[in-house]
Amino acid sequence: MIMLVILIVVFFAYVWYTEQSAVFAPYRPLDQTPKDAGLEYEEVALRTADGASLYGWFVASPRNRATVLLMHGNGGNVSHRIQKMRFFHDLGLQVFVFDYRGYGRSTGMPSEKGLYKDAAAAYDYLVTQRGIAAGKIVLYGESLGSAVAVELATQRPAAAIILEGAFTSVTDMARRVFPLLPTFVLRYRFNTVGKVAGLKIPLLVIHSRNDEIVPFAMGRRVFDAAGSDAKEMMAVYGGHNESFYEYHREVLQKIDCFLEQVQSGRHDPI
Repeated sequence: MIMLVILIVVFFAYVWYTEQSAVFAPYRPLDQTPKDAGLEYEEVALRTADGASLYGWFVASPRNRATVLLMHGNGGNVSHRIQKMRFFHDLGLQVFVFDYRGYGRSTGMPSEKGLYKDAAAAYDYLVTQRGIAAGKIVLYGESLGSAVAVELATQRPAAAIILEGAFTSVTDMARRVFPLLPTFVLRYRFNTVGKVAGLKIPLLVIHSRNDEIVPFAMGRRVFDAAGSDAKEMMAVYGGHNESFYEYHREVLQKIDCFLEQVQSGRHDPI
């Protein structure tokens, strides 16, 4: 009996450790700054409701079509999203990218509830400190950040939401690797597909048909489940972390057109 208890404890500890490292891959050093891409920027320090200190960058735009609140994926930090910031800036968009707790110069340790608090703090900073209207904020989530962006969209108003490489849930991702794993042992859910039905704002889903990490079918399920009357899905090709950059001209053209329709009020329901 004692041995059985020990085995159960070891099993749970192993699953929790593996889950933490699989869901979150924080990187501390900042390898570069927006200035390396020719962007003027401001460093931002903000505090979450539970006391974590977050670090981010705000890049203004003279055109100021809208402000993109960028929620990055599970790996790296803000310094690995500079090229994407450059692309958005070239579309006339302001960009605010921040690091989740435990990433880059942000304090604390990442968790599902923690990331949700981080995103809420970043959004509230834009509204209260920058004076940016909700109707001028575009939520952008990549991979894990898609789950964070969808949760934020259920809590705060925004003009639109864009999801890149979104998975349905951590549970579904775990089943792909460990089909027999009892999912009740998992701490995290990030249940995107269970939340998107409540979305009412325009939605654009971008996903690679040959994504080697998050299957295209998951992105399609997220799109199909979304409750937005105005929603679009763009299929590209390439790796999970490379497709945006390999097809950036086509992707940016789609984002440009999508936002033009959103801001003009001419987005046709699908």
